[in-house]
Amino acid sequence: QACAPPPALHFLVAPPCRPLAHRNDRHACRAQPRTAVAADVAGLLMARKSQEVRRINAWNCPLSKRQVLSIVLTVGDGAVFSLVILPLYRGTWSLVFLLIFTLSFAFTVVAAAWAMTVDPIDPMATEDAPELDEEECDLEDVLHCRYCESHVGLDSKHCKECKKCVANYDHHCPWLNTCIGTRNYGYFYTAIWALLVMLTLLIIATSWLLAKLLRDDSLLSIYGLREATLLAIYIVVIAVNAPWWTFVVALVGFHTYLCYLNITTFEYLTGKVSRRKEEQKLRRERLQRSQARLPFD
Repeated sequence: QACAPPPALHFLVAPPCRPLAHRNDRHACRAQPRTAVAADVAGLLMARKSQEVRRINAWNCPLSKRQVLSIVLTVGDGAVFSLVILPLYRGTWSLVFLLIFTLSFAFTVVAAAWAMTVDPIDPMATEDAPELDEEECDLEDVLHCRYCESHVGLDSKHCKECKKCVANYDHHCPWLNTCIGTRNYGYFYTAIWALLVMLTLLIIATSWLLAKLLRDDSLLSIYGLREATLLAIYIVVIAVNAPWWTFVVALVGFHTYLCYLNITTFEYLTGKVSRRKEEQKLRRERLQRSQARLPFD
């Protein structure tokens, strides 16, 4: 009557997922149903995810490699332009380049830093958010995040990198090491436009000096550097920034197109938010029609 199979058939029996309280119990060796096992595993995973500490902004460690690279490139370009490129210009061009580059560099740094500092979390998912009143709020207008264990907006999405729901989620930017949403999209968009202007001016100014150096190397001299050294510096500046400029042009064009369509990157790629908004719109229209009354009613 023992329920244990012969030794040769042990491999056919699924191991129990929980410790047995009584080994002599005739029912103790019965394996739990697969649905129960899956539910237990899912519950453990969800509990573990809920205990993970969310990232507040881009400055929470660890910093991403691309974030560090973008900071180094931006600061490096500013230093190279100020020390090696701008001093070789004279007169009006020097003032024009100085003004445009300074403004674009400042806007890039300030806007990007602010985009990385702002916490784009959905206000409904914060710890101090008031509980949702189910009687006053239509639950069809909100979503429930099983990771955050809270209600969030229809346009919110949980970011696994930042471990939080982001309001009006656009995308997770690895170059800024933070999510882009309602609270920081404007700063992000300003930063990429300012960066495009800065890189364009840098490449134009460097290319003109490089062409001038190749025509007559006796016209350029700074800090006692040899012509070959200046030539190498200018070639490296163009080689590094030309691909970056191409990427930023594509990025600015893409996000300008999204702004024209009034949708987010996530919405453009998946269409999920669009479907939710369309369903919400249809529900409200049906509700308005059902509540409509004729004048003589």
